[in-house]
Amino acid sequence: MGGARRGAAGSPGLVRAARGSDGPPRPSPSGRAERAAEQVAELVESLTPGSRLGTEDELRTLCGVSVDTFNEVPRLLRARGLVTVKPGPGGGLFSAEQSPMVRLGNSVLALDSGANDVADAVRIRDALDLLLIEDALRLIHEHNTSLRTAEAPAHT
Repeated sequence: MGGARRGAAGSPGLVRAARGSDGPPRPSPSGRAERAAEQVAELVESLTPGSRLGTEDELRTLCGVSVDTFNEVPRLLRARGLVTVKPGPGGGLFSAEQSPMVRLGNSVLALDSGANDVADAVRIRDALDLLLIEDALRLIHEHNTSLRTAEAPAHT
C-alpha cells in the first residue's frame, strides 16, 4: 500500500484542493464569516446600544466579503447578543443592549484558550447560574404570595 500521501480526510488531493494548486491554504467560508463578525463586533463595542451600524450591504463592503459569506455574520452576532436586525427602510444592523449574562458569555468566548482560564470561567458562570435560579425562585414565590393576598377575601 505505499504510494500517495493522504490528506486529512483520506484523499490524496484534498490538501492541494483546499489551498489551490499554487498558494497557501485559503480560509474556509466559515472562517471568513467569523473574521467579518469580529470586525462588526469591534464596531459594536465602539458605539452605544441601539446605534445603527449600517445596512448589511454597507457592512459587507466594509468587511470585504461576499454576500454568501456575510449572510452568516448577522446570525453569529445575534447569537452572541451583540446586534439586532431591523428590516425595511431605515433598517439594518443595530448594536444591542447586552444583558449581564450575555456580557459574561462573550467574556468567556474571548478568553485565551488556556484550560485554566476556561475552567475558571465555567465555574464562575455555573455559580452565577445557581444564584440567578435562586433569585428567580424567590421572586416567583413573592409574586405568588402577593397574588394570594390580593385574592383572599377580606374578613370583617
